[in-house]
Amino acid sequence: MQPNYQYGVYIGRFQPLHIGHEHVIREALSKVETLIVVVGSAYQARTPVNPFTYDERRAMIEAVFKHEISTGRMIVMPLMDYDPDTRWAHHLRNDVHGIVLDRLNKGGIRLHGLKDTTIALAGYGKDASSYYLNMFPEWGSIQLTTQHGTINASDIRWDYLRSLPRMPHDAVSGSILAWLKEFSLTEAFKDLIAYKKALQEGREFYGTGPFLAADALVSHRGKILLVTRGKAVGKGTLAMPGGFLNDGEPFFYAACRELKEETGLEMAELEKYLVGHQVADKPDRSLRGRIVSVVYHFELPDSIEIPTVEGRDDAAHAGWYSFADLRPEQFFEDHYTLISNAF
Repeated sequence: MQPNYQYGVYIGRFQPLHIGHEHVIREALSKVETLIVVVGSAYQARTPVNPFTYDERRAMIEAVFKHEISTGRMIVMPLMDYDPDTRWAHHLRNDVHGIVLDRLNKGGIRLHGLKDTTIALAGYGKDASSYYLNMFPEWGSIQLTTQHGTINASDIRWDYLRSLPRMPHDAVSGSILAWLKEFSLTEAFKDLIAYKKALQEGREFYGTGPFLAADALVSHRGKILLVTRGKAVGKGTLAMPGGFLNDGEPFFYAACRELKEETGLEMAELEKYLVGHQVADKPDRSLRGRIVSVVYHFELPDSIEIPTVEGRDDAAHAGWYSFADLRPEQFFEDHYTLISNAF
């Protein structure tokens, strides 16, 4: 049967890859010449919602679809989360078009364009794909069905991320099951269990918000001041000094207080060096609940000698970093994006 489209695009997080994903991918491959599988939420620190890295998820897909990838019928690409959605769509469109153009021109000088190329979004479930289609009106649509409609990755993760994990024997392929068993013996798995438990306890004790918070982005001589989180939620990840507001406390003073408490940095008339601020209010920016934070950016003059900082309070460590040398997956929640926006 002649494929309906030259290229198909299938988007998923694959946390983990399960047999429902596999069925949809095979259905999509039957309708397109080449399928581009987009692994979303790439390059993030591990969380109970995104426990597996992009490289690990790519390896899962490659283990199941080794032949399709080796013959060029299937391509796997990463996509980071971007805010707002229009920015996310812009990156997805550019990356997909880049892959198609490289194949059309065989990796050389781009003599061929996209004018006569057909691309379609492939998806399971009319509602989800309709949401994507609003962002890519120039692409077609392939609606797919699945024999495994009740299987979802959220349920798999919930049962798996336990002190005594329940393995998804009937929901994933053999190679994925073997990998999950091996991963459950790692320190990363233990940290995820503690992360999940801390989130549950926090929600039970404090609720889901909304909560008010403030963060301090301090830059000096081309570097930024970051702390390493010491608590179970986000343990070991980098973050701006910050925390929740006390009763009756303004955002600005909360940012300055948290800066001192977590790094020991205290400066007279710090407000003189304030160069901007931004509001972080995306509803799903934190797994802890609805947290609205104001991020204050302080640019300290090169002429000032900054005293040594050290991790205090909730921070296991504090130090000055070159932001360009850091990777998104090293950061807590959306702090990498917030810092990128500030610069």
